[in-house]
Amino acid sequence: MSFLNSKSGDNMEEKILLPYTHIKNLPTKEWCRNMQTSFNHWLRVPQDKLEEVINITEMFYICTVIEDDILDGTKLRRGVPTAHSTFGLPLTVNSISHLQLLILQRCMRLHPKSSGDFYDDLTEGKFTLPIIHATKTSKRDAILNILKQKTNDFTLKQYCVSLLEQAGSLQYTRDVLTKLDSELRDEIKKFGGNPPLEAVLDDLLSWRDT
Repeated sequence: MSFLNSKSGDNMEEKILLPYTHIKNLPTKEWCRNMQTSFNHWLRVPQDKLEEVINITEMFYICTVIEDDILDGTKLRRGVPTAHSTFGLPLTVNSISHLQLLILQRCMRLHPKSSGDFYDDLTEGKFTLPIIHATKTSKRDAILNILKQKTNDFTLKQYCVSLLEQAGSLQYTRDVLTKLDSELRDEIKKFGGNPPLEAVLDDLLSWRDT
C-alpha cells in the first residue's frame, strides 16, 4: 500500500492504518476465505488475481466492521477493545476513509473499469429478512419503533426478538434458509460437485443452532 513515497509517508500510513491492523489481527473464522477459494474450483481465476480479490474483500469487510462498531457504540470485538475504543474516534475515522481509498485504488488496478459504488453497502439501516417479514404482521409497528431507535439496550433487543418469534418471522427465515441450502446443494450436484463449496455450506449451517 502506498500513501507517500517518502519513508515518513510510509510511517504516516502505518499509523493511520493502526485501527485496521488491530482488527485484522484478531482471530477469524476461515469459512469466509474458504468460500471465496472454493468458487475457484469452477472459475479457474489465476492465483495472483484470486489472492488480490480475497485481500480486497477482507479490507472491505474490516472497514465495515470498524464503522459498524462506531455506529453501534460497541466496546468489544471478539473479546478485545474495538478499534475506536483503542485508538480514538478521530484516528479511526481517518483510517476508514483511507481504507476506502485504498480499496478503490486496488479495484481499479485489478480492473480499470471497476466503479466505486461501495458507499451504498456501508449505509446503515438495512432491513433483514425477519424484519421484512414482520412488517406484514400485527407486530409491525412495535418492531419498527424499536428498529428506528438503533438501541443498545439488551432487554429491548430481547423483547424485539420475542416479537419476531411471535410474528413467525424467525421461523419463516429458518424455512427460507433451509430451502436455499437444499437448492444450492442441488445446483452444485448439477455442476459435478464441489467438495470445498459443500464444506462451506456445512459451516454455514451453524444458524440451525441459534
